[in-house]
Amino acid sequence: MNKINIYIVMTPFQMLSAIEAKEYHKDFDSLLVIKYTDNKKNNKLIENLLILSNWDKIIRISYKLSIIEDFKILYQIGQLKKREQIIYRIFIGCPFDRNSQWFCEKLNIKECFMLDDGIRTLDHQKRVFSKEEYFQRDDTLDKTIEKNLFSKSKNLLKLFAIEYIFRLKERNTIKYNLFTCFDLKAHKKQKVIQHKFSYIKNIALEINQNKNTVYFYGSPISEVNIVSFTSEMNMIKQVNHFYLKKGKKLFYIPHRTDSNEKIVHIKKLGIKIKRFNNIAEVEPIINKTLPSDIASFISTTLLTLGKIYQYNSIISFKIPESLIERNDKKVAINDLYTEYENNIKVIPLNI
Repeated sequence: MNKINIYIVMTPFQMLSAIEAKEYHKDFDSLLVIKYTDNKKNNKLIENLLILSNWDKIIRISYKLSIIEDFKILYQIGQLKKREQIIYRIFIGCPFDRNSQWFCEKLNIKECFMLDDGIRTLDHQKRVFSKEEYFQRDDTLDKTIEKNLFSKSKNLLKLFAIEYIFRLKERNTIKYNLFTCFDLKAHKKQKVIQHKFSYIKNIALEINQNKNTVYFYGSPISEVNIVSFTSEMNMIKQVNHFYLKKGKKLFYIPHRTDSNEKIVHIKKLGIKIKRFNNIAEVEPIINKTLPSDIASFISTTLLTLGKIYQYNSIISFKIPESLIERNDKKVAINDLYTEYENNIKVIPLNI
């Protein structure tokens, strides 16, 4: 019987992690499930990554019809069983997404893995999985899905088959293993597979590096109220001045959730904006160019890009704690800077 792994992704970096996981488990067939969000940029970046690897089967879930589509997926997975394929592992990018949890609860699989989705992996491993908590909660999702399923589908025989095969009223306890690029220790009864972007590095060939060029990767820190808009602009001014003194040209790389207002103000500072059609880890492969240096305030790219490409410098400019307005984020941000200090250069800002 053929063995198959299922990969459920919702963001571009989850998709990149899924590609590495699929290539790591080459001996298994692959089913990719893309769950779209209401962010069109997010969805486009996921689609752009599909050219990097071949999948045995791809299922796309509409954002507006996700509940109904979930059941269609279950039915198709049931067809896999008919074709004598064993569902061996499931990889998900959002362990706190209730619908993704639902798949892990209902499918009788050997192992469930969490894919990387930026710095969330570090936070989940330290604060959630260490306590053997896995985001599961009692709610009415089963009843909601069942109600929608029966009210909108015409094939009642199919519905009863799905309910019987997957025991919709039963729940299995989820315990997430990790498939990660980060150096993390496994907790009790947990498996951690660390990868080094081996697949991406193998296709990252013949890339030219531009001298005295800095890519500064943006983060939506004012958009989510970590710092004020004024504070972020002042910090960007200081970073630009830092590189001007070194004779280096700074390009600001917007995050997909950066506001238009922010981009306009950064342009007024005399900083050029450089937009990518792909995620940062893949853009050099597509355009065959690489900056000499990279920097950011808080961005996973500082850790991931350094694992794939060679740079003259990788710098995190540390946000002064006095400027951080959200107390619920201070601990996680400080933990991230501690992780940075173990891998790259960290320069405190004085504002």
